[in-house]
Amino acid sequence: MLGEVTKFLVLTDVCYNKITGMTIIYTDHARERMIVRGISEKMVEEALMSPDERGEERDRKIVFKTFDTGTIKIVYVQEKLVIIITTIWHKK
Repeated sequence: MLGEVTKFLVLTDVCYNKITGMTIIYTDHARERMIVRGISEKMVEEALMSPDERGEERDRKIVFKTFDTGTIKIVYVQEKLVIIITTIWHKK
C-alpha cells in the first residue's frame, strides 16, 4: 500500500523516532502546513503516540490532539513501522 501512496506524493523529510522505532515521513504539503501553522515535529509525534481522538477516512488514518495553542489534525498512512504524514491541520 505504501508504494501506491508514495508514487503520488512528494516526500521531503524522513525522521526516525528512537523511542517508538517508527520512521515518520513528511510530504512537502505536510511540512509546508507545519511551518505555516507553527506545528513542531514534537507535537506531531505526541499526537501520534497519545491522540485525543482517532478516526479513519478511506485508506487514511486520522488523529486529533489538543495543545495550548489549539487542536491539530494529522492525516497519515501507516504500514508496520513507517508512517507517511500527508496533511496537518490546526484549529485555534
